[in-house]
Amino acid sequence: MPHCIAVNAGTKWVRMYDVRSPLEPVLAVGAHTKQIQAISMGHNSEYLLAAASEDGLLNLWDVRISRGKPLAGCLFFPGVIPNFIQWSKFSSNLIATSFTGKSEIEFHDVSSRIRMYDVLEVGPDIPKAVPRYQLTLPCSVSSFDFHPKRPDKLLVLTADSRVHLKTIHKSVPISVSCYDSVAFSSEAAFRETDVVEDVVNVIVNRVKAGYCLNAAENCRLFSAESSYSDSSLYRVWDFLMLACSDVSGEMVGFSVTDSIAANTLSTSVAWNELVYFSSLRRLEALHFLGWCDVTTPDEIDKLVRTFEEKLEFEMAAAIAVFHLDLPRAIASLRASAKLTKRSDLSLVCLAFSGFTTSSSADHRKLWASTAKDTSSTIHP
Repeated sequence: MPHCIAVNAGTKWVRMYDVRSPLEPVLAVGAHTKQIQAISMGHNSEYLLAAASEDGLLNLWDVRISRGKPLAGCLFFPGVIPNFIQWSKFSSNLIATSFTGKSEIEFHDVSSRIRMYDVLEVGPDIPKAVPRYQLTLPCSVSSFDFHPKRPDKLLVLTADSRVHLKTIHKSVPISVSCYDSVAFSSEAAFRETDVVEDVVNVIVNRVKAGYCLNAAENCRLFSAESSYSDSSLYRVWDFLMLACSDVSGEMVGFSVTDSIAANTLSTSVAWNELVYFSSLRRLEALHFLGWCDVTTPDEIDKLVRTFEEKLEFEMAAAIAVFHLDLPRAIASLRASAKLTKRSDLSLVCLAFSGFTTSSSADHRKLWASTAKDTSSTIHP
């Protein structure tokens, strides 16, 4: 029904008009027993209609078969009045609703509610709707809208005339919003709330500062910093610690510790002399850190060199370690140790070279050369 528009004028009915001939409605649905507060047409199905009313019901209709009797399904919200509803632009199963005087937006999976009801069945005996996810705002919600291209982004207008950009997620890797809120006044003044720095920049800056060598210590430091002591940043580092360990395989004679979680989806990738595992968590950590997802030794070397040219050797080493290229990481740290005269970096090189239980010739050769270099650095 691409030429139709659904309208309710503070009544119990929803009327649909064809905009090419809007004199008479093409469909009238007796949707509720009390005044309707909000309606929404489905974005993925032009025949889906949702209507919320003061009776606490959010009714779902298939306008091809609904003529005042059958409902496609319904959600019941006892004690509250839905004031705004919106279908997801990406899924016909997801619908969001806010309530009069409430600061929460609830996200409901309606797939389990799609069955045929008769209007006589609709009543207080219907189970209370339980949201799959709930987003809380600083004050009561006036309206909201899903991002047209990002299913996890939401613009929310609250009663204090502020518009908030929010991220909605349920899993750890994407539970952290990179934004807090941007606000404006509906009158002449324009103002902006305190915006938390993009968490990606925070992580990258900390990595460049050298915190990358000990993820556990990073986590402790971040949780103690006053400006970034919220639980979101803590979860980011907790996630990165898992992501860094979600790798397994053999690399040029190096036996890397098996530490893939049982429920982590991982894929084996083969190079000429290298087999490694790329997990979903690890790939998302790359994006968090702003590093590209390189897939060959030459690409790793090129990426590492860009940081070495800027004299950011620790950053270069961190990238190499993250891609399980320990010899490349050792080379970067050696260059940094020689330039900065820092003997502790030589010790880190030695630790890297011994990160294996293998007794292969390649391993012994790398460990021996690193030990020799470390000895000459500490005891020239």
